[in-house]
Amino acid sequence: MKTIKKSSLLFIVLTALCVSSCENMMDVHQQFIEDGERIRAPKVHDMQFFAGENQILFRFMLKTSPNVTTVDVFWNDRADSLIIPVTPTTGLDTFKVILPNMAEKSYTFEVRTTDSYGHHSLVTTGVGTAYGTMYRKSLSNRRVGIGTMVEVGTNIQVRIPWGAASTNLVQNEIRYTAVGGAKQVIEVTRTDALTSISDAEAGSLFESRSWFLPDSVAIDTFKLAWDTLTIDPNIFFDRTSWEVLSVSDEQVSDGGGKVSLIDGNLGTYWHSQTAAPAAVPPHWAIIDMKASKNITRIEIYRRTNNSDAKTVQYFVSDDPEPDPVLNTTWVQIGSDVVFPNTASPQMLPTDIPSPNPANIRRYLKIYLPDSNRSPFTSIAEVYVFGRY
Repeated sequence: MKTIKKSSLLFIVLTALCVSSCENMMDVHQQFIEDGERIRAPKVHDMQFFAGENQILFRFMLKTSPNVTTVDVFWNDRADSLIIPVTPTTGLDTFKVILPNMAEKSYTFEVRTTDSYGHHSLVTTGVGTAYGTMYRKSLSNRRVGIGTMVEVGTNIQVRIPWGAASTNLVQNEIRYTAVGGAKQVIEVTRTDALTSISDAEAGSLFESRSWFLPDSVAIDTFKLAWDTLTIDPNIFFDRTSWEVLSVSDEQVSDGGGKVSLIDGNLGTYWHSQTAAPAAVPPHWAIIDMKASKNITRIEIYRRTNNSDAKTVQYFVSDDPEPDPVLNTTWVQIGSDVVFPNTASPQMLPTDIPSPNPANIRRYLKIYLPDSNRSPFTSIAEVYVFGRY
């Protein structure tokens, strides 16, 4: 019997191990070569999803993809899909496709291409959001203050003040009826604090609505329903041509004198005479409004941080003579205004019933019969409102 050499035995064992190892490696790769080598179609480039109202805009690019026939989009764990036919490209082309009827939520999309041979690209994922009823219900029109009507010469200007704008506000719109009867819609930017309208028809209804954008690159804006605006029916009379004809007394060196009553500056004021001998109440001022005015409200402002002024009364007449004994035509309008002996409030209004023909006069008397710090008094400004 022949004896096998140790060197030969070692060779046989190593050969057997090598064969076994190679067979295992072939098992691992067999699944990839049974159908031949895997060929991949080119992927999409620069893929983006833009939010919309129950829709999403899908934008992508194909670069030198002459054999690609479709771009396949899947979402909801591939329960939903959209197969997008594309024209073969030889350069760099951009495509935009709307994904319609999307429920309001965020989505994860899987995107691949398919070429004319049935090959698929590797899958690329992206995220997009659709907005709808829930987002709309979270919105409210931008806050608007009470509009005022301001007389500018012979025209009436409606001024509408705006509150702070939210970050997703795009713009506002105001709708009203212009002179001549045509409906007018104007745009208001989110940075506007005041809108002035000069061509509104008398008695026009004013409405506003806001536009919102869910994010900076969304494709749809959300327009809310129109809200009716409140416009003060009282006209703020233009005092440009008015004149303070006379006063009972004044200290011009303190505050600026009688002209300060209608200069539009709350920092200036008419002050009673303080130089010895100081003038004692009553104090008064006569304002020439240059035409008969149907006054419906007066706002009187005291000197800032000062409590001297106490009771204020208003009278009107067509005769500027201040002495009620010599001029018996003075008619008191509105109730007495009584300021407390504190620096606040600085302004108190007086509403006057209208229309009343007896109140429609040219001259306005501001009458101050007493003082919180007698004999001194001071008034910063007189604003007069009315109707035509």
